Amino acid sequence: MSEDGRKAWADHKYHKIWRLIGKGLILLSVCVGLIHTYVWFRYLDTRPPHPDPSQGRVYVMNNHGIYRYLTKKEDNLLTVIPVISITLFVGAGLIYYFVLGERPRKPQPWEKKQF
Repeated sequence: MSEDGRKAWADHKYHKIWRLIGKGLILLSVCVGLIHTYVWFRYLDTRPPHPDPSQGRVYVMNNHGIYRYLTKKEDNLLTVIPVISITLFVGAGLIYYFVLGERPRKPQPWEKKQF
């Protein structure tokens, strides 16, 4: 352990690595969110507007009154992708809060006492 009781992996010499990991998680979160948007609009353009139980297209996707019918696999995909994106973003937030957030703050120039 270091002098101030923090874990060794949270030491100041590893801050660049943790910051890089946090930024990478945020970037991945945004990319996964964009993939979700692409898949959503792709399904909106290519899926049938009427249910077809013989193909398994019974799960409705509603986009402001435009209905499209999906299979169970497609519906699960549209559910899992945002969960992954949110999980990556929360992971980055936890890294920034718990690993990088306990640094002592330098006083700003206007906060220094001149007398």
